[in-house]
Amino acid sequence: MSLEELVPKYLEAKGCRVAEKGEKSKKFDLTCKDTNQEKFAVVIKNWSRNIGINVIRVFQEKLEDHPDLSYGMLCADHFSPQIRRDAQEYYRKVRLVSKQEMLLKMNRV
Repeated sequence: MSLEELVPKYLEAKGCRVAEKGEKSKKFDLTCKDTNQEKFAVVIKNWSRNIGINVIRVFQEKLEDHPDLSYGMLCADHFSPQIRRDAQEYYRKVRLVSKQEMLLKMNRV
């Protein structure tokens, strides 16, 4: 299953409602509402390499341009441990979710 197919299924399994695809002038791949009715954006990076800090920084900047969004979810095949630490420390509005995490959590749901 491709990452683009997996992400909406993962979100729906978590109880999120996928509101729109490709919204906000294509800055985001999806916009959703979580179980607390908070609106958030999703960006999917289906790359064979690790995601760099610049991708996370740019995503954070895009989120800040949209005050109606509570946070953002960046989905990719994998993230390095250093990027995870940096994102958690400096980019609090961005949540990183790897393909492996999605598959593991979906098997538990």
